Amino acid sequence: MSSEEEGLWPWLRKQVESEYDWPSPAPERIHAAIADGCLSINDGRWVNHATELLEGVRRAHLAILGAHYILHRNDRSEDYAEFSVTPHPGRWGRDYGCVTCHYRGMGAVWGQGYCYTIRQLGTAYKDSTGYLAAWAPLRLTA
Repeated sequence: MSSEEEGLWPWLRKQVESEYDWPSPAPERIHAAIADGCLSINDGRWVNHATELLEGVRRAHLAILGAHYILHRNDRSEDYAEFSVTPHPGRWGRDYGCVTCHYRGMGAVWGQGYCYTIRQLGTAYKDSTGYLAAWAPLRLTA
C-alpha cells in the first residue's frame, strides 16, 4: 500500500512509532556518552538522556495524533461509532475530517480533510520515505 492510499494520519502514526526505535548504545560508546553527560546510572540502570528526550517527543506526537483522530466516511471505529462525516459545502468536499477541528455538532464531522495540526505535525517527518507534498499545511489566504 502506498502512502497516498493509506493517507497522512496512518502514515504519520507509523513514522512516530518507528522513528524513535533506538538501539542500546554499543559498549565502546558508553564511556564517551558518560563524559558527554548523555548517559548516567539511575537506580542501577543505564539512562540515555537523549533517548528519554526523544521518547518524550514521541509520546507528545502520539498524544497529538490521538487528539486529532481523522474520521473517514466508512470508519467503523467503536470509539467514534456515533459520529458521521458530513459533506462540507464549497471546495473542501472530502470523505474524511478531524474529529477535533472539524466537529460540526450532533456527532457530525465536516468532511474537510486533514486538519492543520496533523498537516503541521507531518512536516516534522517530511524527509521520511513516503511523505507526499500534498500533505503540507495549506496556505491560508484572505
